[in-house]
Amino acid sequence: MPPRFLGSKLDIEIQKKLQQEMEGYCNGQHGFVIAVVGMEGYGNGLIREGVGNAVFRVKYKCVTFMPHKGEVLDAVVKSVNKVRCRRLALSRR
Repeated sequence: MPPRFLGSKLDIEIQKKLQQEMEGYCNGQHGFVIAVVGMEGYGNGLIREGVGNAVFRVKYKCVTFMPHKGEVLDAVVKSVNKVRCRRLALSRR
């Protein structure tokens, strides 16, 4: 977090940054992060030398989606870019 956000509204700024960075993120262990639904808390910030930004360890809850090889899903593709499908509207049976 840049120093200008380190004030009385730090909770709100951390939550905004968390949603911006994590929603749409994908890794092999947890799959795609669909939505951040809540922030449980954060630790003390560490100041990055030479930059002045603070780094926080955040504990949060999110909705994830982990497709598996061979799994069949009903979906409507909303948009596509060069890297991956950005939004899927999944239907449940």
